[in-house]
Amino acid sequence: MINESELKKVNKPAQYLGGEINSVVKDPREVDFRFCLTFPDTYEVGMSHVGMQILYDVINRDPKAWAERAFVPLKDMEELLRTKGLPLYSLESKTPLNQFDALGFSLQYELCATGVLGILDLAGLEFYAKDRKESDPLIIGGGPYAYHPEPIADFFDLFLVGDGEYAVIEMINCIRTCKDKGLSKKETLQALAKVKGIYIPALFEPEYRDGDFIGVKSKLEDYQGVQRALVPSLEDAPYPTKPIVPNIQAVHDRLSVEVMRGCVRGCRFCQAGYLYRPQRERKPEDLLKIIDDSLGSTGYEELSLLSLSTADYCSILPLLGSLKEKYCQEDELAISFPSTRVDSLKPELLQEVQTIRRLGFTVAPEAGTQRLRDVINKGVTDEEILEMSRNVYRLGWGHIKMYFMIGLPTETDQDILGIVDIARRVNKLCGPKQYVTVSVSTLVPKPFTPFQWAEQITEAETRRRQSILYSAFKKSPIQFRYHKSYSTFLEGIFARGDRRLAPVVKRAYELGCRLDGWVEKINKEAWEQAFEEFGIDPHYYLRERNTEETLPWDHVSCDIPKRYFLKEWQRAIASRTTPDCLTQTCSTCGACDYDSQRNVLFDRKRTETRLNIVNPAWEAIIEARERSEKEQDAVATQKGDAAILFAAKNGSVPLLEELPEEDLAQPEFGSGSLDYSEERSRIDYPFQSPDKPVHIHENVELKEVKPIGKESNPLNRPEIPTVQRIRLQYSKREVIKFTGHLELSSIFFRACRKAKVPIAFSRGFSPKPKIIFGPPLQLGVESECEFVDIFLTKKLDPSELGERLNAALPSGIRVLATEEVPLKDKALQHRLRRQSYLATLSSDSSLNSEDLYKEIYNWKSRKIERVKKGKTKSISLADSIDSFSIYDNQIEFDVLHDGNNATVKPLEAIGAITNLDPNQFVIKKINSIFH
Repeated sequence: MINESELKKVNKPAQYLGGEINSVVKDPREVDFRFCLTFPDTYEVGMSHVGMQILYDVINRDPKAWAERAFVPLKDMEELLRTKGLPLYSLESKTPLNQFDALGFSLQYELCATGVLGILDLAGLEFYAKDRKESDPLIIGGGPYAYHPEPIADFFDLFLVGDGEYAVIEMINCIRTCKDKGLSKKETLQALAKVKGIYIPALFEPEYRDGDFIGVKSKLEDYQGVQRALVPSLEDAPYPTKPIVPNIQAVHDRLSVEVMRGCVRGCRFCQAGYLYRPQRERKPEDLLKIIDDSLGSTGYEELSLLSLSTADYCSILPLLGSLKEKYCQEDELAISFPSTRVDSLKPELLQEVQTIRRLGFTVAPEAGTQRLRDVINKGVTDEEILEMSRNVYRLGWGHIKMYFMIGLPTETDQDILGIVDIARRVNKLCGPKQYVTVSVSTLVPKPFTPFQWAEQITEAETRRRQSILYSAFKKSPIQFRYHKSYSTFLEGIFARGDRRLAPVVKRAYELGCRLDGWVEKINKEAWEQAFEEFGIDPHYYLRERNTEETLPWDHVSCDIPKRYFLKEWQRAIASRTTPDCLTQTCSTCGACDYDSQRNVLFDRKRTETRLNIVNPAWEAIIEARERSEKEQDAVATQKGDAAILFAAKNGSVPLLEELPEEDLAQPEFGSGSLDYSEERSRIDYPFQSPDKPVHIHENVELKEVKPIGKESNPLNRPEIPTVQRIRLQYSKREVIKFTGHLELSSIFFRACRKAKVPIAFSRGFSPKPKIIFGPPLQLGVESECEFVDIFLTKKLDPSELGERLNAALPSGIRVLATEEVPLKDKALQHRLRRQSYLATLSSDSSLNSEDLYKEIYNWKSRKIERVKKGKTKSISLADSIDSFSIYDNQIEFDVLHDGNNATVKPLEAIGAITNLDPNQFVIKKINSIFH
């Protein structure tokens, strides 16, 4: 296996070690089915995915099954595994992946293909299913890409299409039965074909004529197509209340709880809105129990209410009211929504979330003009966008992020300029220190949407349309972000491709393509070479499709017939909208059978009664809004467009003519840019210019940008005084010693929350827990003498605090001593005088004590060289190291702290003292001495 000295050389080694809070370890001798959930992306992305957490929980509820995890390693870890000839292993048991019964890949997006091959390669498994041995694990795919996986189908034994909670258990039991009967892999796959939701690619043969795909032919008479698996109701459906808390900061570092699945709004570009129909809500009481249990088991400080449009959850107001009452009285919990429909952000909802710690509002108008919003069936008007923005800013939010798309069917340059128009009109509503961000992506026409026949715009056309927006926004206070054009180009190819693309994926992987979901990782030259070698024109897959042709995914069903999508496509071209079945009439999409498959909703009024909510504040707001809407409808009926013009002239709706025009001459445009903004004095913004692009993952949410200036108390909560300061001495060992200081801060804060410690908070827009650590401990160094000060709003006996935290902290951290110190005591950093370390030569090293004595001769004359921003700074060892001694294979030394000069790090020190690679030593801090 990999030793400690090697782990110190890789980036964020904690992601490869397991041992996280709530991870499951079983005795392999007591299980009969080993399943590894593999995510074809990095740990920090995969651990943000709720679906993986659900399946991990479901499978591990079976005492005879064991679900473990594996992720794509970063480049340095991949190289280390290859150098040592080691296979990729699971986090829980460190078992090589090729020894499992099955590997289950979560396929969340089309650019995961090379991630799949990377895991198979590092596991020592053949890429193509037909080439793998009988003893190799079954390779299974699931997630939204499993509905149309033809470009990667040849790499998989089977796909689980649809909801996995119950289907995965049925699948495992079928495999178990076949295993007990001694059936071959081929026989096992034929048995699995009878399980609802299972797609076996080997049992379907694609057919072509004159280079065009014309369909697939089934090899079994009774297996002509695949119908998705569906959980008809989320009531009593399994959901984890002990989710794994990652060792390192994940992309979405919070508790995510799915409040509902599915959406019936009918946005024509939205694949998820069709795949996950009907709309199935979780019972509010179940959600409150899940959230309470999950917060108690994780200590998370932020809750995300997850769905395609959380504001559409019928009982969102009583749910928020109950959560606010229990968790948000003292800034204890931040509650966030995913991207939200504009027309769902009614005044009563905005008022209700006003007093909750809030992280900004993200809304998705999607298109800049009403005509184009009708094409995509968005059902949102300019007036609703402006009214929502006005309410958001009035209630104290500082930031609105607006999502738009370009490349929509029938889009013109005037529609693109409509994005600029509506963004400027929203920006005119901003007050001091309030701002707008516009984020623009390019449409990828997805299968199982009305746009599955539409043409996708080319890479060059994407850049041209982005240039129009850049020109319009470049001198504006509005921040502008956009997606890299080649990333979207590739996504479109693999969204609607067929099996001829599998060799291209394999060749691209051989040419070095990895982690294509991270835009800075995309190797355009390698992909183009791979397409060329196999004679494939990638633009073929971006073309507009004939509505009569067979599509590569027609043999898989999401329960919505193709004729419905065709009807919606025709309505889109005619700019005709389709009502949603929540607020108006049924659209007869076919997802419901009105028996077991139907919308499962929880009425707000009934929820208020069940939760004993009496006279809620939102009731009066709803009545006033509904009365106002009726009056406005009456005026509009009588006066027609004159009413809108009157409102505009009176300032409630800014007129387009009032907005200044911008010169749209196209500048030099960098195709490698992802997101950008010009530097502004009033905003501390991470992006500089198109010439200096900053690359991020397409699935990463950027940190909110806060206005510079003194923070206020926007939530108007009473100040809770700090009454006690307790200093803890703790140890940091085992896996935790490879956890960084930022993650350590989260670990302690979440342990305090789990232990119900009355921790004090700072005030302001984003309150922070009052926890002050001593100097950061270098990664990979053990310690028995780390210190942290915790400030409390209620007095506790120091020993009781230590006991509570020890019950909540992960393995590797233990509170050793506690004492109360004065509230105004000096910070630990300022009181520290010296720290003592013991460096032991690793057992893996070929050196001995004689070698050490030779190397440390005249060590006091040496210096440590640090390079920062091109400048070299020298630190004398004689001025920084004291009390040096050596015996056997160990060196003991003190690092001095004077508060003024730079402090050397232990690995730095031992490297300079010995002139050796410091990673050959196991270093432990043994003492800290304070003033």
